[in-house]
Order: sequence, then structure tokens, then C-alpha cells
Amino acid sequence: DPRRGTKTQHRQWSPGLASHLLLWRPETRSSPIHIVIEISERVEVPAAPRIVWDVLSDPRAVVDCMPGAKLGDRLEDGSYDTTMTVKFGPAKVTFRAKVALELDGTAMSGRVSSRGRDDQGGTRVKTTMTFKVVAGQAPGSSVVRCRAAARSCSARCG
Repeated sequence: DPRRGTKTQHRQWSPGLASHLLLWRPETRSSPIHIVIEISERVEVPAAPRIVWDVLSDPRAVVDCMPGAKLGDRLEDGSYDTTMTVKFGPAKVTFRAKVALELDGTAMSGRVSSRGRDDQGGTRVKTTMTFKVVAGQAPGSSVVRCRAAARSCSARCG
């Protein structure tokens, strides 16, 4: 970010995954590291759009497909308390987050947002994702279009 005198690195990931990773650290060692990951993906699924939508719009079905993820009860505001345990080499970190869903069954589209922190309180995470299910070219197939962004920083950042 030129306004703050920080360094930014851009990296292209694998073909078909329009992603980039931005890292910046101001000149002092005690400053937090901010990580932003953006993903835009198109996935072809050999199932009818309504079948795909029925799975993607069911949070319990989605969580069952994600190793390390757990979904709590639905809260009064419609959101969920969740946990996600991730392994980074020999280290294991558990993130606790509140996840909100906005689903439009007619348009077969949705928005998922979350806000949380790791179990040690050192890292905050904020994510957003939008997705849409449309008919694929082959009969009985679907395409899921997804855009996601995740921001992570130490507890000292804003």
C-alpha cells in the first residue's frame, strides 16, 4: 500500500484458480501481517441445478464435506457458531467464527459471511463468499460460480 509505505507481493496460483495473495508489513517488527486471499472459481457438476442447490443451501450438508469443520446450533439471528480446525504442517489451529447465510432459492444464489478468531486469540479472520448455481451445457449438469475473499491479521490489527 503506497500510502502506508508498505510492501505488497502478488502471486498467481494454479491455472483455473483466479487467486492472489497480498502480504504487507510496515517497517516495524511488532506490526501485524495482513493476508488477503481472493478466489473466483467456476465448477462443473454432473448433477441437475436443483440437486446441487439443495446441497449447497444446507449448511449441515456442506459442513459434512469439510474435514475439521463443525456447525453449532442456529442462533436467534439466523447465524451459526462454527469451528474449523486446520493443520499447518505439524501445527494445528482451531478457528471459532460466527457464520451468516443469505440464501435465495429462486435465483439459486447465496452469500456466506463469517467473522472469527483462532483458539489462541492471536489471529482474526473475516470472510465473504457469493455463489450461484446455473444449468450446465450438458443435460442434467450444473455450473457453480463462486467468489470468495478472506482477510486475516493479528489481534493487534484493525
